[in-house]
Amino acid sequence: MVQLKESALVIREGTPDDIPIIVAMSKELHKESPVFVGMSFNEDRLASFLRSEFMVQAGCSFIAEEDGSPVGMFLGLINPHQFSDDLMANELCYFIREEHRGGPSGLLLISAYEKWAWDRGAVLITVDVSSGIHPERTLKLYERLGFQLQGYRVNKYRKGEE
Repeated sequence: MVQLKESALVIREGTPDDIPIIVAMSKELHKESPVFVGMSFNEDRLASFLRSEFMVQAGCSFIAEEDGSPVGMFLGLINPHQFSDDLMANELCYFIREEHRGGPSGLLLISAYEKWAWDRGAVLITVDVSSGIHPERTLKLYERLGFQLQGYRVNKYRKGEE
């Protein structure tokens, strides 16, 4: 179990009991992100995915709590790349509640994910700047932690019926 503490802040591995917390914060992320504006949000689908054998075997979740209240989360997974036997860790979701951004929780969540990935044999760890929420700040944080920008993500949305 990863327990990183800084004052009243605790970073811990998520458990199945945290699924409602992860769903609630994912809903906040979905609502705030300009990227997801045209997409539906299905709580049951997310909860099922988090309980899936795939996530149990290859996934991680970390929860940041301040004074016992959840303030952020990080979800990731590790699996071989499609053209290699080498393991690659991928971020699925990283979110800090607005009033807690700029503090240590984001850095500590990413550090917990990184340790989890290296401990499992990853040769490459990836993170994304893809939610559209403060992308410049997020990229600067990742770069301070040693990540390198190596591409872009571009989106195209299906147009509604006219």
